[in-house]
Order: sequence, then structure tokens, then C-alpha cells
Amino acid sequence: MKKTLGYVAIALAAVVITVVIFRYYTGLTAPTKVPKSATTVLQINLRQLEKNLLLDLLSHPLKYRRQKRKRSDSLKRKYKSLTQGVSIPKAMYFYRMPNYPGWHSVPLTLSNRQTFESFLNKEGLLASVYEEVSIFSMNQIHFYLRENELVIGVSEQPIQEQRHTLFTATQYMASDNETLVNLVNSSADLTLGLSSGELITGTFEKGRFVLDGTLGPSFDGLLTTTHAHAPGDIVGLDFKLNTEASVVPTWLSDNLNERFEKFTHLAVDSIAPALNGSLSMRLTAVKTVQDTIVTYAYDDNFNKVETMSFQQSTRPDARLALGLEKQARLYDYFVQQEAIQLVESRPVFTPIPVYSLRPEEVNDQFVLTTGEVAEAAEFEVIKFAFKFRPAAYLEQPLEIPLSAAVKRFFAMTASIEMMVDNKNQLSGAIVFLNPYRNFLAQLIRP
Repeated sequence: MKKTLGYVAIALAAVVITVVIFRYYTGLTAPTKVPKSATTVLQINLRQLEKNLLLDLLSHPLKYRRQKRKRSDSLKRKYKSLTQGVSIPKAMYFYRMPNYPGWHSVPLTLSNRQTFESFLNKEGLLASVYEEVSIFSMNQIHFYLRENELVIGVSEQPIQEQRHTLFTATQYMASDNETLVNLVNSSADLTLGLSSGELITGTFEKGRFVLDGTLGPSFDGLLTTTHAHAPGDIVGLDFKLNTEASVVPTWLSDNLNERFEKFTHLAVDSIAPALNGSLSMRLTAVKTVQDTIVTYAYDDNFNKVETMSFQQSTRPDARLALGLEKQARLYDYFVQQEAIQLVESRPVFTPIPVYSLRPEEVNDQFVLTTGEVAEAAEFEVIKFAFKFRPAAYLEQPLEIPLSAAVKRFFAMTASIEMMVDNKNQLSGAIVFLNPYRNFLAQLIRP
């Protein structure tokens, strides 16, 4: 009897190992429908992500029992039509190409179109039908359906005139294309293939999401600058844009310009020529300050009575420096526009009235300072650097409303960093306070 049970156990173990190897350790095959004109291709390794979540489930089963059963059953019913309506591949591929705004996926197979449309309708999405292509839109996410195929797009507006080419392009990349070969050979969870042959990878590890890659020697959007910071900084940002290269998309640039002018009442076209593209920003601390408010009233005998009250508020210790072109006189321009005014005999930058900002021009930089900013202690030669300590920020946050989801994310995050060095090498990481569970699993089930 014991021998029989032993053989059964060995047979079951062999079956499980075979299934695991077949499902999670067989290589990917190159997609067949990536347009030849695509400049960037993103690979999302769904099987790799599934494996990460499965291992986390096996390692921390109690984390998955905390969710209320009713909510769990509701989610299962909600997405049952999604999983039954679409054939989930081993990996998904999104691409960008000229004259097509945003990102679009390689066509997916619909195993049951009616079931999938039912899911979209339950989510409140209504179809716009253009000949044989149905388009369901939710904000900037668009689902294109034709016969038994599905294309997912992410763009400002859905593509209408060229919708057919999302399903049938003129030419496709060959399976031995360098970009596709590099993608399918990548072991990362997310892999971005550039037309120059470079790769940028993203991996969900225990306690962290790691970004690594290179922007390629031909990338000219950023110039060398200095990252000045101190170990205790809450936020640090340094970069220098190449003003002769088109780095920011036109639609985004126009949107930012419109918002800036509406908020500050200053003309971007008058400010931009004075800037050389460099920006340096540091938030070293957030402090609680007590403001004294004096008001006056009159009593019944018409005597003037002074009343004092106290109000606490938060104030950042922060510094923002914008690099200036030679001979630029941005400070004088702001004075002419009355954007800099004297308040209690001190110059104050008034377009941003939330905090008292002290303006000055120092070493070819226009600098705005509030509070007392600690001196920088470390200096690095880079092209881009961003550092943020969310959990530390929450210990004494500014009076800026945050959603519950953002607060939860900040509370579990020790640091967020991204850097591009002077050789265009890209590196970055989001580090959680809990180093023992997979990053993605913590996002889904904290």
C-alpha cells in the first residue's frame, strides 16, 4: 500500500513539474503581426507575471484570504466573461509607429466575441461602429473589434480613418527582426525594444520594481548636467533638455503651456527663449509653522479692538532653479509683468500664491526658494535624475489632497528613483518597505 502511494505521489509530482515547465519555462515565439514601420515595441510577459503571483500565493497564502468572500465572488463573476471572451496569450505586444498616435496592441484572438462585448457593456462602454470595426472607448483606452480579433489602443482619441490597418498592415516585421529577437529572448517581465536595437527592461522583484536599459548613443533629448542632493532630501529632480531636439510631444507641450498660462497669467512664449533647458528642484523638508492673524473690530462704544488668532499650516523647504541662456534677463521680465513684487520690503514671486517664494538670479539661474533649504552634500554628473521618498513625505505631508489609493501606495513605498547617466544608461527602481514579497503581488494584494 505504501509503495502504491509512493508511486502515485511520484507520478503526481512528475505531472506537476511537467505542467510547470511547459507553462512557465518554455520560450516565447516572435509575434507575427507587428507592423514593419513600428519604431518601438513593448513586450508584456503575461506568463512571467502569472508565475510571480502564483509563487507569492504559495509563499503568503494568508494575504489572499483577507479579502471578503462577497467581494471576491463579485470580482470572479465580473471578469469571468473577460477571460472566457479573449484567448490570453503568453505575452502581449504593443507598438508605436509614425502617424499613429499612442500605443496599439498586436491583434488578440476573441474566443467568444459576444461574451467579451457583454463584459465591455457591463463596464459602461458603448460601441461606435465604423463598417465592420466596432470601437469601445473608456477615457484614453480603446478596444477595436473586427470579426474574432481584438486590438487594444491607448491614445487621446480612437483611430477611425486608419482603423483597418490595425488589423491588416501592409508589411510586418520578420520573425528574425533584431528587435523581435531581442524581445523574445528577454527574461524580464516588461521589455521595451527601440528601433535602434536597444532594450529597456522592467522586472518585478521581491520588494522592488527595477528598470534597466539604455537610450542608445543617438538619443539627443537630454544634455549633461549636475545632480546636487543630500541624503535626507525628500524629493530631488535634475535634468537638462536639449532645446534643439523635439523631446516633448506637441500635444503634451501645448497642454502644459495652456495650463501654465492659465495658472500664472504669464506667456510661455516670452519665458521659453530665456531658458537653456536645465531644471533643478529639491524638497528637503516639510515643516509646521504657526501664523499669527490679526483682525480688528469695534465694541459697543466704537472703540477699536484688536483680536489675535493663530493658525497652523505646513511649509516646504524647497528650491527650484531654472537655467538661463547667456544675457537673459528673466528676473527683469517678471518685474515688468508685476510677477515679482515687494512684500514687506522683500521681493516675492506672486504668480504662485500658495507659498511665499523668494526669487533671485544666481550663476545663470533663476531661483525660487521657500523656507530654509539644506545645502547639497553630493554631486553627480548625469543627464536625468529623480529621487522621491514617499513614506518619509507622509510623515509630514503638505496640505495637498491625496486620494486613498495614492496614500496607500506612498505608505508602502520607501523610495522611487530614476537616472540617466552621461552615457545614456537608464536605471531606476521603486522600492517597497516590505522586501519579502513580490512587488506586483504587493500592489494587487497589499
